[in-house]
Amino acid sequence: MIEYGNFNYYPKLTSKPAEIKGLLHLPDLVKNKILPTFVLGKWMSSQDVVKPYEAFIKAFGNNRNFILDITDKTDRQSDGSKELDNPEGDFKAWRAYVESLESSVIPAVQASPQATLRNVVRQAIKLESFFGALAFNIDIFDSSTIDKQLAALSALDEPSNSIIQLDYGYITQSSFTGIRSRVIEVINDVRRIDPTLEIVVTGSSFPRSAAEYGDSQGAIPILERELFLQIGGDNVAIYGDHASIHPKAPTPGIMRFVPRVDYATPDNWIYRRRKAEGDNKSAYIECAKSIIESEEWDDGLNVWGANEIRRVANGDTDKMLSPQNWIAVRVNLHIYQQTLSTASLSEYDDDFEYEAMDEWDELF
Repeated sequence: MIEYGNFNYYPKLTSKPAEIKGLLHLPDLVKNKILPTFVLGKWMSSQDVVKPYEAFIKAFGNNRNFILDITDKTDRQSDGSKELDNPEGDFKAWRAYVESLESSVIPAVQASPQATLRNVVRQAIKLESFFGALAFNIDIFDSSTIDKQLAALSALDEPSNSIIQLDYGYITQSSFTGIRSRVIEVINDVRRIDPTLEIVVTGSSFPRSAAEYGDSQGAIPILERELFLQIGGDNVAIYGDHASIHPKAPTPGIMRFVPRVDYATPDNWIYRRRKAEGDNKSAYIECAKSIIESEEWDDGLNVWGANEIRRVANGDTDKMLSPQNWIAVRVNLHIYQQTLSTASLSEYDDDFEYEAMDEWDELF
């Protein structure tokens, strides 16, 4: 049986190169202390599930436990993920796929809106017989699927072998109180099935646009951490989040970006933002320098994301003139900081040298 409580942090990652690159460059001591969820979907232009899965495994390793799920966001679906989400034969395609994987996978029970209650329950029973350990990723506001998932959880021989992730989506100051009440309500519903169940509470407060917190600089509070503490912290649940990524699909249309550098602390995302006049290089260098000069900067932090900020502040912007690589920096720093704030990393070696990944850099 997996000891879910031994993992203090449960980040949820999607099949986007920036998120996987941020994970890739974490030291092994951090990877050993987290239990991530990887959500299968579109990987760049690929329509199969092979490439995103292989990218995740290369970044995280196949000897560590992780949760595997399928995206329900239409803009992120691929032909391959749609096939796996078919409820026919009690999700026969999904079951066959996860059973074929040679890794320490914990499959998520699927409960798409078109599935019947019987589809979901029988799927869970069959997966339990093969894996023992299952995951239930529950959208606490999705009434079309939550009852099916709780029924499937109740039907298991050993519900306590499962990990329950309650996802509340995007949280703001104005929605905070209502989301907190709903989280507590669903936790109580789950505990009625089995009071010993391990529950992860997951969401994200990272906005679509940081500009609302200040045009040139600002601090964005990590509300998911505050919500976790207000519901009782470690005495009630395990902390999870979307690894500093906005959880909703972007609005279609032409996207214009302003050069920005984000720096994650345990409680806030600090950013610097500069409108470039045809010179993104100078804008990024200025942003990185300003981050390093801020009072929030930890000069002793030796992790890939921090080192990339230092590199750009010193004038080297190679491969760092696109927003995607800066998202990877933020994800890397965020996962590191949240792991650091929930677990002891006293073993961490400040002289850690990052493995060369030149062949990977071509993917991003």
